Amino acid sequence: MTNATRARPLSVEDRRASIIAAVIPLLLEHGTGVTSRQISEAAGVAEGTVFRAFGDKDSLIDAAYDAFMSGALEAEGPLPDPALPLEEKVAGFLAAMRSRVRDVMRMTAVTGRRPSTPTPTQSTLFQWRLREVFGPHAHELALDIDDFGAYLRVVAIGTTMPGTRFDDDSLVRLVLDGARRAAPRLTPGKD
Repeated sequence: MTNATRARPLSVEDRRASIIAAVIPLLLEHGTGVTSRQISEAAGVAEGTVFRAFGDKDSLIDAAYDAFMSGALEAEGPLPDPALPLEEKVAGFLAAMRSRVRDVMRMTAVTGRRPSTPTPTQSTLFQWRLREVFGPHAHELALDIDDFGAYLRVVAIGTTMPGTRFDDDSLVRLVLDGARRAAPRLTPGKD
């Protein structure tokens, strides 16, 4: 094998990031009872490599929790196809947000840690994604994009709580059309 074909070894930071990315789904599925063997198999490294990178399992769990809560992994997800109609974009955005809320609730439950409020960077990224997705539909919305995003957040968080039973279609209708029926139109000159 020549030097040109030999793979470059991962830096310490890259190795740590790949282990963290592998452990997050394990934490969501198994909680803090996940074994070092499960972690090493998921990460594709030896158990010793995991411990050299993090020292102990608790440090790895803390690092995975912090990475998950920072939302860095989710920020790289693809944006909806710009050609989709508004309803489909709202449905996709709400489904992704509700999934994230469920995962945050699960992660906080299995680790015993409280979620933090979004950082300014997370808020800026959220606003950018909103504008990219819904900006072409601004003329269809009665709210500006930032207020529309705040409503989406409230709906996503509120409808993810245990005991709620809203399907995605009904939530899209609620967000786009409201809850009140349209008032009957009055014919001019008639009572």
